[in-house]
Amino acid sequence: MIPVPFSPAVRVLECPRCGAPLEGVGEAVRCRFCGAVSVVGPRDDRALVAHGDAFADERARMLAQRPGPPLPGYGPYSLSPNPAGFEGTEGKPYAELAPRLLQAWEAIRAEFAAEHKVRDEYRAYWVALVLDTWYASEQDEARRRAMLESALEMLPGSGCRHILRCHMANAAARALDFASADAWLASCDPHADDEDLASNYRLSASTIADRRHEYARVLELLGPTLAQAPNATMRRSINCAEARVSALEDLGRVNEALAELKMSIAELGPGVVAALLRTKRAPQAMARYRRSSKGFVIGAVVIAIVAATLVVWRTC
Repeated sequence: MIPVPFSPAVRVLECPRCGAPLEGVGEAVRCRFCGAVSVVGPRDDRALVAHGDAFADERARMLAQRPGPPLPGYGPYSLSPNPAGFEGTEGKPYAELAPRLLQAWEAIRAEFAAEHKVRDEYRAYWVALVLDTWYASEQDEARRRAMLESALEMLPGSGCRHILRCHMANAAARALDFASADAWLASCDPHADDEDLASNYRLSASTIADRRHEYARVLELLGPTLAQAPNATMRRSINCAEARVSALEDLGRVNEALAELKMSIAELGPGVVAALLRTKRAPQAMARYRRSSKGFVIGAVVIAIVAATLVVWRTC
């Protein structure tokens, strides 16, 4: 496998036969797992445009394909409600949901191979992003990369592709591959006029800045308080709070970090504490919180850590 799994300099798709990562470009790219030979063309790396009149038509198409309207405050690219076949699966453990996700994704790939399009763009987009979360939890970066790039290949809309590229940028940044993270994000639209897309862009940029230890930039992107953070789902809100508290402490603003920690816990629950314990960030603010709060219950933190590991959080 490539030593830098999220480098845009390398083409990585899923093998049409077995689904394993398939590397390379050319008329005869052979899968090293099953031996199948595929024709793989170059990736379309043109900068995305996710604003203006043409994009308004795309947003309308995504809204029409959804099984129901998005929740209040969210747009056509949010992941709720669930698509057909996944009703009532919110909060299911990965071990239970993964086989259904993989089966659905295999059917989507087969449909694309036969028809050179996906019939239900929202369903394919939803399955890809939830699969991305599962692969990340399994630390299977090779299959994660191949699935994300295959989704980029199949989904035609610039909005879906924008968010998929943000996910690529996030993954590269967390692997400390900043050149790749910058490259993926540079092909997104910084002027996207959809709130979900703009939020994903800012959150991805803040992840890159955080991993580079550019903490003032993190606060510039996310805002110094929870109220100023971009619109995000629960998982991203918790990640956003963890980055903001950590950035404040790393800038020497420990009192502000403690105040932000308390406000974030009040708004988002103990998942914020679980995130900081996992990353071992903001130790001074955490210590002060433990001393000052009678409501700090270790059992609740343990539950939050387990939940963060097992539950399918909304990723967009």
